Amino acid sequence: MYINMNEILDKFSQFTLSYKISFDTEIVNFKFSTKNLQNYSPYCLYIFRANKLPKEIFNYDKINFLIIGEPQDLPYLDRCNYIILKENSISIFDIIKIIQSLLNFDDALSSFKEKLFYSIKDDLSISNMISIAFEYLNNPIMVLNSKYETCYFELGKTVLNEPVWEFQIKNNRPHPEYSLKYNKSIENRLIAESSYNHIVTFFEGIMNHREIAIPIKHIDFSIGRICVLEVNRKITQSDIHILKTLAKMMYPLMVCDKKFLNLETSKLDSVFSNLLNNPKPNMLLIRKKLSNFKFNLDSNMYLLCLCDLDNINSKSKINYVKQMVQGIFEKHYVFIFEQNIIVLYNNKNSFDYFNKGDEYKEFIEFIQTTHYQSESASYLTVSPV
Repeated sequence: MYINMNEILDKFSQFTLSYKISFDTEIVNFKFSTKNLQNYSPYCLYIFRANKLPKEIFNYDKINFLIIGEPQDLPYLDRCNYIILKENSISIFDIIKIIQSLLNFDDALSSFKEKLFYSIKDDLSISNMISIAFEYLNNPIMVLNSKYETCYFELGKTVLNEPVWEFQIKNNRPHPEYSLKYNKSIENRLIAESSYNHIVTFFEGIMNHREIAIPIKHIDFSIGRICVLEVNRKITQSDIHILKTLAKMMYPLMVCDKKFLNLETSKLDSVFSNLLNNPKPNMLLIRKKLSNFKFNLDSNMYLLCLCDLDNINSKSKINYVKQMVQGIFEKHYVFIFEQNIIVLYNNKNSFDYFNKGDEYKEFIEFIQTTHYQSESASYLTVSPV
């Protein structure tokens, strides 16, 4: 079981003298009065009596303390999570009993982890994993990539009665009303950028059931999510832990699966790279390469780049912004290259005429007003391509 310091604080609130919780962490173990400890783990809770605390520690980033009694002035505690309990307010045996009860796996979670771990030796696939998870969750499971395409799903014998999921599975893309409401929710998008935090989604009028999702990140990019539909029974806290375990076990397979993360560079990427990184690109070569993609090169083409989007740190957010840019340049070519939105604008008139066009003005206005990154967003034009 994974717990955090806030859950521990709730259990000991009546005995608490003071506390400081500066960062989130998943605690999976605890140690009591460990002497001469050299390496502290950010995933462990360290229980000390105040007079037994070490005078100094060297690797004191992200350490979690439960301290019995008020300690002397120890500067390193300012950079740690700590909960200080009143002296003699609760016995050490009761403290350990409470911590153990918080950390103990329930039967379903323990059984799921055991079955999943033993199955790994048999070259377990993502499909196998979600089938195993379905046995314990008894609710439909769907795995999406960062473009919200359906990659895997397990329904069992469930009758969905859920138009959002039925549309997603049939069309391999999100239900349009669901997508609009979801992308308008800043809270949903912010949570989606965190590792293993779960998102609960329910839009009255278009959904009949709650959806619980666990986002999965690779470096700074969200590469997918596991979704569960609350149809057959209610999702419990144990189910959330099963989903978090499933996400961590699936992550290595997702990184190697081209449905989620394609690390290959396309031929079109090489054209963009040449245009953006070379002050004087070989335009004859560029035009020859572009002709292979059957672009209409009979008229002037201009390259616009929405770049320096520091706050757009996931493929899902970039795709969202891309959709907005496509709304401005609906008759032209809009691409994602690295973390930039690239527009190849086709215009038979002069650059001056193009520069005064409504679409160009809307694009500049979008850059200046976008709430993702208004100050450092910039644009680049190359004329002609």
